[in-house]
Amino acid sequence: MKNLLATFNASTSGDTTRIARGIRSCQRIVDKFPSIRNVDVEFQVITYDARFLPSGGMDDPLKSDFQALLDTIAELPYLESLRVATGWHFDSAYMLELFPSVKPIHTASPLTTASSLFKNPSKIYKSLFPRRTPESTAPTQRTPTRRTPFRFSIDTPILILPAFYPRTISILGSRSITALRLHMLIAPMDWEIIVSEIVQTVPHLAELTILGIRMPVPALIESISALHQLTLLTMDSAPDFVSPPSFRSVPLPPLNSEVLSTPQSRLVSRVTMPANLQKLTTLAVRPEHLDALLFPHNPLPALKTLCLRVELLDLHSPGTSLLMRKIVPRLRATHKSLPLIFDVRTNIAPEALMCRTLDFALSQGQMWDDAFGSIEHLRVRDYGDFSCAVLARWVTVFRGARRISLSGLASASSERTIAEIRRTCPEVHTVTVDGFVEVEVGRWIDTFLELPDDVLLIIFQHLGSELYALARLSRRLNLLALPVYLAHNGVPEPTELCEFRLVNRPMGGDTLSALSSAIYITQTKHISCEFTSGGNVSCYIHHIERLTSFIHKLSSVNAVSLSLVDLGNVDSEVNKLVRERWRRTFGALINVILERSCTSLTIRGAPYLKPDPSEPAWLVSGSTIELSALAQSNSSIHAFSFHPPTTLSHFGIRWTLSALRFSQISILTITVSSAALLEVLAEELPTLAELEVISCPDFLDLKLIELLGKLPALTRLSLPFKADLHGNRPFVSDRIIPSLPNVRSLTTAAPFLLHFLLADNALPVLGNLEIRTSAAAALPSKWSLARVLEALKERGPKSPPVITLELALAHRQFELWLRSGGFRALIGTEVAWGEASKLISGLHLRWSIGFGVKVDDCERILRAILPHFPLLSSLSVDDGTGLEMARRVSVLALIMETYPEIRKVTLNSFPIALE
Repeated sequence: MKNLLATFNASTSGDTTRIARGIRSCQRIVDKFPSIRNVDVEFQVITYDARFLPSGGMDDPLKSDFQALLDTIAELPYLESLRVATGWHFDSAYMLELFPSVKPIHTASPLTTASSLFKNPSKIYKSLFPRRTPESTAPTQRTPTRRTPFRFSIDTPILILPAFYPRTISILGSRSITALRLHMLIAPMDWEIIVSEIVQTVPHLAELTILGIRMPVPALIESISALHQLTLLTMDSAPDFVSPPSFRSVPLPPLNSEVLSTPQSRLVSRVTMPANLQKLTTLAVRPEHLDALLFPHNPLPALKTLCLRVELLDLHSPGTSLLMRKIVPRLRATHKSLPLIFDVRTNIAPEALMCRTLDFALSQGQMWDDAFGSIEHLRVRDYGDFSCAVLARWVTVFRGARRISLSGLASASSERTIAEIRRTCPEVHTVTVDGFVEVEVGRWIDTFLELPDDVLLIIFQHLGSELYALARLSRRLNLLALPVYLAHNGVPEPTELCEFRLVNRPMGGDTLSALSSAIYITQTKHISCEFTSGGNVSCYIHHIERLTSFIHKLSSVNAVSLSLVDLGNVDSEVNKLVRERWRRTFGALINVILERSCTSLTIRGAPYLKPDPSEPAWLVSGSTIELSALAQSNSSIHAFSFHPPTTLSHFGIRWTLSALRFSQISILTITVSSAALLEVLAEELPTLAELEVISCPDFLDLKLIELLGKLPALTRLSLPFKADLHGNRPFVSDRIIPSLPNVRSLTTAAPFLLHFLLADNALPVLGNLEIRTSAAAALPSKWSLARVLEALKERGPKSPPVITLELALAHRQFELWLRSGGFRALIGTEVAWGEASKLISGLHLRWSIGFGVKVDDCERILRAILPHFPLLSSLSVDDGTGLEMARRVSVLALIMETYPEIRKVTLNSFPIALE
């Protein structure tokens, strides 16, 4: 017998006895066949008991049997390879519970005995080596015998636990090891100890593979450089299983070049590197490992094969690009003809991340080519059955690649993938699939892309997210596929309206990605973008940067609407650096909007943090970076809508309005959330012509009237509806009475209007007046609408304005309100109203089903209300039901038959001109 494969599978603690019997049977087989050359021992799934953690996760009988099996295997005279492995379940669940370096991240914790044992693992490992003392007789000091050298693969953390670590070192020290492989997930502090001890035990090792390592690069290189006979070295870092790896695709942009470099590479310069690896011929490591190995004193003279191993996520990091630009010149200075293999693992959302790579490479430009342009051999692992079109397009960013190796590719898509690579990358000579079949790309036939446009459009109607990937392949597909994709995502006419939502988590191609990629979109009339709450703040800031890039590529945009997110409603930490970056990023967005001839800007939501107590106030005349960077002297924006209902930051409000102070803003629509907003409006926009206040708390009414007195240039003013009077309101005080000398159009509630009429020469040029009231409105004592209109008429010799009455029917029992005289109390006595009603030429009725009004009440309400307005010329009706077509026709018939003097009708925002 030459080969032995032993697999132990158990799912419950009751299976321990069965595993022990299997281990003893395996030991008897090994004893019986000393000619065995290759042994593979694998534990598939095991449920461990925390009480046995000090013994290595196994109870004593099982531990003893396994130790005896290891000793028997180690004595095989012709042994050539030994592999001990466990599945991913063992590593991710059991080891995270065991090692204290990552234990705080998880809720599970071992029993007290195990926790106390592993508080200082370095002392444990060091105490396991009696060879450090002169009187020791540890097996690691024995001279290797002349038995056959073998390859040892440790693909499990079992063999490095305290219960088995002495056996592992004994095996390494008692026989010649030609190749050693370490693959496991353990804490960084444990890696550093184990690698150092193993290197000292097998100093003549020729081949070393370390996968999943997590330790500082300087310490790792220092240990490995002690292996002077090393000819092959393969190293790869472990995946980041503590923090979600998807967030690595949107890292915070570094503030300087030193931050861009990896922490390990910054430490290398402070370490005196050990002796050279003179015999190293094959090297497969991560970029930070190669950066350390290429230290000026380590030229690696015998190197013949070089492979850089990275994750697809790494390609989105500016630090990786900077490190590659640093490595390539140094490598070519000593190894000019050495081919560079670039190994990329793509097992995490490859389609989405490859599309991000395309965008990142495009934004980097020449810097990307300097970093990755010299790669001749590109190796892609674990792509699966994802889109071959996306993979082929992604390959194009590596302009120097002439050979493509694919592994882990679905067999059904291999031919299509090669065909797409042939079409998209004509400079590629050879494609190797899974290392077995090497195919000249010229043999493969053409794909469906040669079909005519009308046939492709029919096919595209049945595709979904694949359309975005197809659109990245060629100009023709961009023009054909993206309009269909955008129509499927709610943007049928991007030149008219681009409306989309952005989710604060890493995603693939979304609507904004498609809009940014569309070469036929050069301008649009309106952009509406809604950011969603939650998620990572880096994603949020990244989305703002993406939106900035999209608007920057447009020649013009007329209107922009933004619904932003309060930074207090994100799931990640928001510190001072994040604050500064958000302000800088959002300021750049406002700059681009103003530069693209935007005439209307709307900001909704709560985009600002509460101010930091240590943060100084941002003065209007200040010279801070934020304010100076936002100054625009040639902006064409004239309409600004600002609705932050929960904003409490005085600094944030002033900063936003300061960004617009050099613009010619004539129309401002705001939701008043704090007195701070009213305080700075007059300072920033003293020449404002049109102001609309959507809502304002009652306690800020006096501040609002003070603001109106500081805006003498107002020509149109719209104030929120006020239902009643409570307490000491400004309308009962004559301390502040603005005359509004230039206001021609006024929309306000009756209490505000009464207050304005107290001024001398009040509203001298008023031409249009809309009075807001409701079924629940309460006027001051002895006042009615008739008296309000009479007071307006008595202003002087001025002609009365065109008056429209807005009546909100929000009472739960409308008929009761009519029968109880509520409407008569609102308008006044019949005699007084008879004259006053002649001043009203327009009526705006609003009601909602949610307040008890039935669906069929429209005609009944009109018949009850309209007789009180004999001289109406226009009527506007808004109800919560939508007025379907049948009811709309009946309402129009009623108006035309009964009130022929009404010539203009608007039903739920649909204007209808009556002939």
